[in-house]
Amino acid sequence: MVARVQLPALGRIYVFCVVAAGAIAIADSAHRLAAHPPVWTWLILAAFTLISGTLTIKVPSIAATISVSEMFVFTAVILFGAAPATLIVALDGLVLSVSSRSRKLYR
Repeated sequence: MVARVQLPALGRIYVFCVVAAGAIAIADSAHRLAAHPPVWTWLILAAFTLISGTLTIKVPSIAATISVSEMFVFTAVILFGAAPATLIVALDGLVLSVSSRSRKLYR
């Protein structure tokens, strides 16, 4: 049996605030996207982002990696604005979280 580590009260409040802020950002982006839909090609960038989400590139000279999907997110911001890019990165994060072997809610 694995022992569960509990966050202190301030840690739980912090996590709640981060989740609430993210939910508000996603809801606002979905509302903006519904009110002023961009051309359908943003869905192609969303698909490329989701497909390339697990591919990473090591950054030379430091212990870091960057996901290939970030390139598609930045492209979505430049071409279509913040609302579609926010939804794309939220979907990418959801897919990576669900497919992750480690199911920790926090690190």
